[in-house]
Amino acid sequence: MNGIRAALSSGIGFLARQKRSFKVNIPRAAASNFLYKLTQQYQPLYITALGASSVQLGVVSGVGSAAAVGISVPTGYLVDKYGPKRLFTIATLTMTIASIFFITSNNWLMTIPALLLASLALRLNNTACGTVCGSSLKNEDRAVGMQLCDSVTALPSLAGPMIAAFVIGMSGGLNATGIRSIYYLFLAGNCLLLIYIAKVFSDPIGRTADEVIPKFAEGVREVLREGRAVKRWILVSALAEISRMTSLIFWPLYAARIKSVDVLVFGAMGTALTVFPLLLAIPAGRLADKLGRKKLLYIITPCYCLSLILFILARSPIELIVSSALQGTLQLALVTKQAMTMELVPTRLLGRWLGVLGLFIGLVGLFAPIIGGIIWDAASPDLVFLFIIAVELAKLPILVTVPERSS
Repeated sequence: MNGIRAALSSGIGFLARQKRSFKVNIPRAAASNFLYKLTQQYQPLYITALGASSVQLGVVSGVGSAAAVGISVPTGYLVDKYGPKRLFTIATLTMTIASIFFITSNNWLMTIPALLLASLALRLNNTACGTVCGSSLKNEDRAVGMQLCDSVTALPSLAGPMIAAFVIGMSGGLNATGIRSIYYLFLAGNCLLLIYIAKVFSDPIGRTADEVIPKFAEGVREVLREGRAVKRWILVSALAEISRMTSLIFWPLYAARIKSVDVLVFGAMGTALTVFPLLLAIPAGRLADKLGRKKLLYIITPCYCLSLILFILARSPIELIVSSALQGTLQLALVTKQAMTMELVPTRLLGRWLGVLGLFIGLVGLFAPIIGGIIWDAASPDLVFLFIIAVELAKLPILVTVPERSS
């Protein structure tokens, strides 16, 4: 009990000394995460319920990533010039429109504009959110701050999968009609989030729309010139995105089709996926700051690979829930990796750097789900997860060569 009080006191004290922009971004991110978790794991099932095959699901998901590619670099430039608040507003409005398209879709082709808009919104949102943390936190506080933010903002999202499971169960089950019902909640939530951004959120102090920003192409060259090991980090991030995107699309499909879980077990798996990294987030952040980000990633990656093997071999709901919890280690890796991302370029270049990185990640995201769909149909669903394991292990030798902190 004393340990819990000490952890809470430490977390509150840490939060109190941070800038206002970081603190007011936490409720916004919490709401955004809840809405994302409400629909994320059910989205592939919704698209296949509307008639898409595994390959078509991969193609549709890839099209969504392609949309994000085109705006990645300009997004980084715009967040540097105009600040995160405007981008959060545009992203949330775009996501609101996407939810309307999801609600009105009656075949899988009609989900394409919804996925295009949702991918655009996510890219805008992620770039702006990363800039808030990068601009507001000191290097020595960054890993802990980002893990703390990830923990606090994940709390509401714990309820997302189970709320969705309850609503879907009451609306007809894991079919198009049942899953469509959660998109009405998604629409209402994004409307409320727009109001919060307009009334409460403010940009980090020191940012103004009149800030002197170099020309677009010059800014990109500046990132490549002044950043450290950015090309190698782009490769590491691209490989990580292959794992993330492939798992994101085919984990729900595998659970529903191959493991034949019911809607309540499916919801519990989604909750477990969030709970485990939440419990370990702050300790992992402190460990990353003490031992180094890379050492933590060397520990997490094999754990994640083992969780995928357990997922394939699982024969009971308990085993599936445990494997899902262990797969949450991927989220710890992503947050740790994001902390490293912020330290490879000067703070003034963060927006452009995240935009350049997003461009390459988006290109990978275009092909990863298509490759996953081909493996699923042409070979075996099990091989999709063995492919993810191979990609995860392939990034480790490159990670060894990447520096961690600014000198």
